Amino acid sequence: MKIFTLVTLLFSLNSIAQVSNATRKVDYKAIEKEITNKKSPYFFEHLKERFIALDTTLTVDDFHHLYYGSTIQNDYNVNRRHTIDEKINGYYNSENISTEQWKEIAKYNEKVLKNDLFIDLNVFDALIAAYHYTGDSEKNIKLSNLFDKLLGAMLETGNGFSQATAMDVISTSHEYYMMNILEFPVSGQQLLRDDEGRSYDLLTIKHPNTASNADENIDEEPTEEKLAENGKLKGLYFDVTRLFELYAKMFN
Repeated sequence: MKIFTLVTLLFSLNSIAQVSNATRKVDYKAIEKEITNKKSPYFFEHLKERFIALDTTLTVDDFHHLYYGSTIQNDYNVNRRHTIDEKINGYYNSENISTEQWKEIAKYNEKVLKNDLFIDLNVFDALIAAYHYTGDSEKNIKLSNLFDKLLGAMLETGNGFSQATAMDVISTSHEYYMMNILEFPVSGQQLLRDDEGRSYDLLTIKHPNTASNADENIDEEPTEEKLAENGKLKGLYFDVTRLFELYAKMFN
């Protein structure tokens, strides 16, 4: 079963195209200073508690500090991945999910969220859907509102059309989540580096009735114009510099 929410439906290519090229770059030093200061409105534990409580007064700016600041926490593991419980995964693959099963799905994903906020963005989709199908409209509306702001915080860092406007992510799984909700089938992945030492993933899109990525010259760096030639977006850039920093730190 493929779970989509109204929030992800609103997150379209049209909304990406409207993002200004004057993107907000992530300053991890400035974020660390704020989220470790108990007197700061961005103190991490306070933001996390508000989020778990579904406090809809949280802003996109709050989520900027919460999402990117999560990688600064001592318990953050860049290698950690979410393995879905076998029973819950069985529910996801069912044609018909009962109300009781939706309640189990909600309980399971609430636990995942509390343990690791951003380990899997699909958890948000599952929870929003579960709240809908169990009749908990209040939680459905609140979490939809908050998830929209989280996506907004990510999109604020870039529209993905070029290296200069690459979307900053803290997990490669988040790259594929973004491609999935935009319904962009991925034909290939290319790791790029710029002169400043920053790292980027370019996920190319497989369009129907077009040559495969293997037929293109992948050694030539795609420009913003080439990515959108013939009216078709060829791929999206994601800034993965933070991931490489964390890997380097782990092995040092």
